[in-house]
Amino acid sequence: MKRGSLAVLVCFVIAALGIFWNDLGAQDRVTTQEKRPSWEYARLVIENDTVAWQAGESNVTPEILTLDNLYRRLGGRFQPNFTNLINHIGRDGWELIVAQDATWTFKRERQ
Repeated sequence: MKRGSLAVLVCFVIAALGIFWNDLGAQDRVTTQEKRPSWEYARLVIENDTVAWQAGESNVTPEILTLDNLYRRLGGRFQPNFTNLINHIGRDGWELIVAQDATWTFKRERQ
């Protein structure tokens, strides 16, 4: 085989390997992006005798209720108190991420 033909063949093999490795990297990036979770957020605001609950995109205006009413509305079946309310919120998949003053912010994976 001539030296020029060998050089062309080597260049071709290097280019083919480069395309192959690049494609593998692109597949990894797509897989990583597909696995990235999407989050939704909720806020619980407690002031005096009322609470406001705003969750996800379905409830744009927060509901202003008493703690007992909110607990029952969310499906709580035990004695309505603050501990049972936040336990119930946690069972629905909400995770507390920030508690500042009277506002508690939660997140969960978008359903």
